[in-house]
This record gives sequence, C-alpha cells and structure tokens, in this order.
Amino acid sequence: MLDQATLDDLLVSGGGNGEVYDVNLVVRLIRLFVHYNDKMSLHKMKKVGELIDMYLVEIGPDPNLKISKFVGVAQSLPDFARDSFDQVYRAIDIYLQSHPALSLEERSRLCRCLNYEKLSLETCKDLADNPRIPPRIAVQALGYQHSTTQTMEFVNDDDSSSLSSRSKGANNGNDYQLVLYKGNGDQSKSGTLCSPEEMKVNLERMQWRVVELEKVCREMQGHVARMVKLAPQHNRPLPRLC
Repeated sequence: MLDQATLDDLLVSGGGNGEVYDVNLVVRLIRLFVHYNDKMSLHKMKKVGELIDMYLVEIGPDPNLKISKFVGVAQSLPDFARDSFDQVYRAIDIYLQSHPALSLEERSRLCRCLNYEKLSLETCKDLADNPRIPPRIAVQALGYQHSTTQTMEFVNDDDSSSLSSRSKGANNGNDYQLVLYKGNGDQSKSGTLCSPEEMKVNLERMQWRVVELEKVCREMQGHVARMVKLAPQHNRPLPRLC
C-alpha cells in the first residue's frame, strides 16, 4: 500500500521520455489509494500526504518535467491530506527555479495548488517576497493570512498571568495576543506573534507592488504599439510582453 511506501519506492526511472522519473505511475498509484481510502483512514491519508510532498520536492528540479504532471501530482490528494502546504510551496519554488521561462499564467497555475489558509506565517512572508511568484498570488496569500488573524483564537489573561503581562505591554492594555497558524497545528509551540496591523501593512505593500507592475506593463505595451507604427511591415508579429 502507498501509505507503507518510502520516497525511494516512488523514484522510478522515467524510461526514455526525457523525464527523470515516471510521474504518471505515481499519479495512478495516488488515485487508486485515494479511491479506496478516502476519508475512512485519515491517518493513512496524511501519511501519504507527507510522502507526496517529499516526492514533489524531489521531482521539482527536473527541467523536462511538464507543468501538467507536476500539478497532477500536487492536486492528486484531497485537501484534508495535508495539515500544512509549506512543503508544497517549497516544491513549487524549486520547480520555478528550474523552469525560469514559465509564463505568468503558468506560474499562477502552479500556485493554485496551494491552500493559502494552510501556509505558515513565515512561508507566507517568503511567498510575498519571492520574485518568482506572480504579484497577484502574493496579494491573495497575504489577504488570506490577514483574514485568518481576524478569526484566530484569542488567549485571555485569565489563562496565564505571564501571558497577560506580555500581552498588555505589547498591545497597550489589550488582554489578548493573536496566536498565528504555523502550519503544524501546534499553536503553543509557534513562538511567533503578529498583529493585524502588521499583516495590513504587508498586504498594502503587495497591492502597491501589483499596481506598479501593471503600470510598467501598460508602458511597455504603449512602447510596442509605437514600434509597430514606426517599423516597416513584416509578416511575423512582435512578441507579446504582457
């Protein structure tokens, strides 16, 4: 069964199609496993989720791996199979580094494999600062993270006097702290606190980045249009920049 397999078990040679590993075989195995297990065995499903995330990281550097196959592996498991999507993001970033010529739409397609609500704060910050991630995706991820902070559990000072004293010092008298999702489900060990104001600043910064990039894109389109008017007619059209 797939839940008893190791990473080495999945690393089967691609067999002459240019790809390092036989990804189609793994996708078929995952689909069979999901079909016969579904929600009846949550522990097994999460165990396979961890295995497949490691597999994604392993196959990401393959320059011949088609985006459809990478996405097929990433989306072959139901959402509840993962407590965190941090490893999926890591695999996507590795794939992007190995495929620098991907279009904006292709990069956006990759990022749609992510569940932003299951990204840790640190991963979300890294995503927002990653130049390989489309700006709109970064804004969406920060938006989800910001909305998550509005619904997080508030820790009252009656639960812990020491927590209360730190909270009052940091929040000017408010008797709570925000416990942020760290991706592993263990809030008590997160150790990272963030206010809604900080998330709002990050979100506004990313929105400004999108506006600036769209402005540059419009200027480039105008420049290309002028070039078309001035240049002699050719059968081959100019490349599309945006």
